[in-house]
Order: sequence, then C-alpha cells, then structure tokens
Amino acid sequence: MGGWRRQIGDRKFYTHWGNYLATNGYAVFAIEYRLMKPGVKTWPGAVYDTKAAVQFVRAEAARFGLDADRVGLIGDSAGAQLSALVALAGNEPLFSGQHLGGRHAEVSAEVKAVVGFYGVYDMLAQWEHDQITRPRDQITEKLPSHEIYFDLIDRDAADWRIFLLTDEAQCIEGFLERYGSRVTFTNAIRSGSKIPVHLSRAADRVRLGADVLKDVHLALRCQKFIGLGMSNPSCIISVLKDWCEGDCILLGPSLLRANFTRN
Repeated sequence: MGGWRRQIGDRKFYTHWGNYLATNGYAVFAIEYRLMKPGVKTWPGAVYDTKAAVQFVRAEAARFGLDADRVGLIGDSAGAQLSALVALAGNEPLFSGQHLGGRHAEVSAEVKAVVGFYGVYDMLAQWEHDQITRPRDQITEKLPSHEIYFDLIDRDAADWRIFLLTDEAQCIEGFLERYGSRVTFTNAIRSGSKIPVHLSRAADRVRLGADVLKDVHLALRCQKFIGLGMSNPSCIISVLKDWCEGDCILLGPSLLRANFTRN
C-alpha cells in the first residue's frame, strides 16, 4: 500500500489484518517490495519482489504446513495493483525476462485468488481523475519540481525576464530566491498551501476567472512558455498562439489540448 512510495508503504499496516486472518485459518505472509525514492529505479522491481514472494511461499509450503496450490494475494492501493499484475501478467516477458527469483526462480507464481482493495488498475484513468480531484496530490504522477523549470530557463533563457504564472506563494519564493529582480508576477489570488486556489470554496470565483484570463493574455505576449500541460491555462496558452518550435514546452500531457482547434 502507500502509492508505491518509501514514505508510506509499510507491511506493518497488515499487523491487525494478519492476526484476524490467522485466527480464521489463513497463513499470512506480509511481504516487502522496492519502494520509490529519488534517483532509484524501482520498476519493474516491485513486481519482481511480489512475484518472488509467491514463489517462496509455494516452494516452502510443506515446511510451513501449507497447501502450495492454495495461495492467494491480498493488497490495498499499490499492493492491490501489484497483486493483480502478478496474478494476471506474472509470466509476461516484462515481468519474467529479468526476474531471477533466487533459488525458487523455476517455481510457479500462479495464485488462486486476489483480494484487492481500492487498487489502481488503469493508470491513464487514474491520471485523468487526479487532474480534477487531486491535482496537487496525485497517485500516478508527481508534479514537476522547481528544479525542472530552473534547468530549462538556465539552458534556453539564461538572461531573460521571467513572468511567473502560479497560484502558489511558495513557488514565487523559490523563483525570487534564484532569479531575483528578473521575476515578474501579477497580483493574483495565491494559495499558502499545496491545495490549488481553484479548489478552494472560499476563493472569489469572479476574481479567480479574471486572474486566469489576465495570465493567459500576458503569457501569449511572451516569447517562450513553460507550463505543466495538465492545467487549463497552460493548455489554452499552448494552442492560442503559433509558437515556434521549442518555444512552448509542456512538462506533462494535456488532457484538453486535443479538443482545441484554431480557426
């Protein structure tokens, strides 16, 4: 569980489930798998680890007094997704070509059942859902850090003025610290947290709409644009102007861009 992340995923979450299931006649193995952390590749290693756990249980079933042909997987969130992958696609080349499995590598990883709680089974559908309901706390994708913007600006516009469009006060602080007087931004509604202004019921909706229109208008007068892609303003900005190649960079796929046409 825990969105495949190091900060959240922990098999201790199954401490109570384990006792309950054991009391009702089920042997429970709470496994660990590789969790995401910066700079470390964990895919498809997390699937390998889950698959290896099944192979271990099947191979050592007699030692634990278990039936090797009655093995199942249970997991929630990321654990549910990994369980489903191993059960449905564990023998596919992607999950078997580089999987060593240790001394149990030749043991079958087939399972009789999977119990998945609120798993992510369609990554694209989950990503599209997150853009609307939880844009600052996404499961399948993390928003780009300021460093990505800094790298692009330093590479392509090292001495240019920077017009900043954002609803986050912390973002402005980061840009001002790095670029100082080169940064310009409008007097718009800002969020002091990671919750976007447009999700706040207390926000002045009329002013918020005016802020968006103003930002879009000013951005279209700039020579270069760098945007998230998933936001409405960046989508609109990317299609309302005939940008030269490389002058409009979207850091993520746009859900809306395909629906916009220019006359």
